[in-house]
Amino acid sequence: NVKVEEIMKEVRSVVSKGLEQRDKAGINVRQPLEELIVKGVEFSNEYCDLIKDELNVKNVKFEDGDIVSVELNTVISHELLMEGVSRELTRIINNERKKMKLTIKNRIKLYLNTEDELLRKSAEVYKKNIMNSVQADELIFGSYKNEKSVKINNKESNIAIELL
Repeated sequence: NVKVEEIMKEVRSVVSKGLEQRDKAGINVRQPLEELIVKGVEFSNEYCDLIKDELNVKNVKFEDGDIVSVELNTVISHELLMEGVSRELTRIINNERKKMKLTIKNRIKLYLNTEDELLRKSAEVYKKNIMNSVQADELIFGSYKNEKSVKINNKESNIAIELL
């Protein structure tokens, strides 16, 4: 369908411009952002959702404009920062699972030993999401044997994975 191809071309262009702005601002795609403003073009909800997913933004707002342009809101609120930290923790844990050759069927007990208050608070707030994403039955704040040092939020912390 020619119309769908044209729309997807515009969507890819918007996503590409948004990714360029993330890159210029030094903001990783795992870090959620509040809003993308798109000028000069408008999309239906399904394409809007695609843009949100690709750019990891909560909202897409459309404004009038003569040419297609995008403006990414790069202000990171405390809530967005906590969500980004939880995603980074999830990524690191899943990398460790991979190194341990664990499958999706292998359940774990996760230990997080950190002095970083932001990481601790983020792990508490997003505990269910983290546990779901890493197949953990428990998330325990404290030390455990065979801890591995990891850098999250530019601070050193320790994690340990116990196979159940």
